[in-house]
Amino acid sequence: MRLARERDSLNVVADQIGAPTPAALIADVTAHIIKQWQTCKDKQLLGTYHLTSSGSTSWHGYTAYLLALAERYGVALQLKQENLHAVPGSVYPAPAKRPGNSGLNCSKIQGAFDLIMPSWQNGVEQVFQQIFNSGCRTLADET
Repeated sequence: MRLARERDSLNVVADQIGAPTPAALIADVTAHIIKQWQTCKDKQLLGTYHLTSSGSTSWHGYTAYLLALAERYGVALQLKQENLHAVPGSVYPAPAKRPGNSGLNCSKIQGAFDLIMPSWQNGVEQVFQQIFNSGCRTLADET
């Protein structure tokens, strides 16, 4: 958001896919799991689980969604959607190679604990609303 306030054009990686997942979702699911585990003591529930919001997006898609939210909430930005450019990750070399798809399969945790994961868009909008409605700082300072 800071860059969107400062720049009139922005290049964002479009070939790295994942699912933005808010800390609140992780905390809520963890509390749910602990409560269920304390109640049933089913040892088959022990193990490793993947946890992310549902769906997936690229960094470019995430940024485009943030710009749309900012517009909807009346946040003044210099960057316009048409000047948000999708680029390959190779444009920004990193010391470690980034995976093209870092999505996780959450079917195990959903089945074991009877969960349906909310969309990544839902989580992003909730965080956006919390920051926007806090009034403590400008939205661009927070994101």
